[in-house]
Amino acid sequence: MKKHILILIAILITAVLILSGLAISTSGAAPAPFKWSFQGQADNTAESAWASEQRNLGDMVRAATNGQVGITYVSGVCPDNQVLDTVKAKKLNLGFMGVHYKPDMALMNFPSLPIVPNDRLPEILALLKPRFDALWQNQWGVKMLAFNYYLPQLLYTAKPADTLENLKPQRIRQFGSDLLTLYTRAGCTPVGIQSVQAVQQNLIDGKIDGAQGGLPAYVNWGWAERLKYISKWPLGNVYMALVVNMDDWNSLTPDLQQKVLKAAEDLEKNQWKGRQAYIDSLLNQALTQYGAKVVNPPQAEIDKLLVHVGPVLEDWKKKIGPDSAFIFEAINKVLGTSYK
Repeated sequence: MKKHILILIAILITAVLILSGLAISTSGAAPAPFKWSFQGQADNTAESAWASEQRNLGDMVRAATNGQVGITYVSGVCPDNQVLDTVKAKKLNLGFMGVHYKPDMALMNFPSLPIVPNDRLPEILALLKPRFDALWQNQWGVKMLAFNYYLPQLLYTAKPADTLENLKPQRIRQFGSDLLTLYTRAGCTPVGIQSVQAVQQNLIDGKIDGAQGGLPAYVNWGWAERLKYISKWPLGNVYMALVVNMDDWNSLTPDLQQKVLKAAEDLEKNQWKGRQAYIDSLLNQALTQYGAKVVNPPQAEIDKLLVHVGPVLEDWKKKIGPDSAFIFEAINKVLGTSYK
């Protein structure tokens, strides 16, 4: 009898221990990870190498959140100009949206103004980020995490364009009403050609003497064989914002939100550095393989051009209204200018 009682007690103790162990393991289990899809602008072409750092966001977020937020990089889910709508529709959790794609984003697209130097753009946007984040949330229904940057525009010419007088007679392919207005008012000869693919044939036909564009087009599409001079003039800028679906963002704990945000901000810094390395590589190819020469104008020549920028700024202010004031405040703080 005593033996049976002892066996029963042993069985009960064993069962209690097993159940306790199960309870402990269940309560200590990590929550199911968030699984997000993310569309960047790095595809399988060499021309998208400037965006290659975007592919690392998933690893950065997984490391920061200890695997609780998993992000899979995708491309081609939607066209680049539809990323915002696709994120809002929950067909993507997050993605990079170029602000230049939507006319209603004219305020946030202020870098297209020719008064903003490309190399100072991150500093200006850093000052504006809190206001822009509020705009993305209140007006567009998504959370903005960080910025990334397209390649800068440069001028490629048949003859040196290191002064405004040297630039004036050369027929340069340009695009965008602001630039066409500015350069025409300054006495230059811009030729409005929207499609970058049309540049080469216009060069062959002798209809233009140079072109505005990014370095990949110059190096890879035959321009470098005819246009041997590269110069940096005010040509506006384009950038993109990393936006996330609001429901997905709000599903994260505050701690996870801060970790994801920090990873996105680190990506912004890495993409800027990687983009610059890509620019340096292409510029070196242009100089060594095609015999190109860099002939940048001094600041005094740029100032001569920007004397004529007033009407461009006035037209932009009419579109924006009083909110243009805080944009000019940020630009002036970084550049030491007095635009208004």
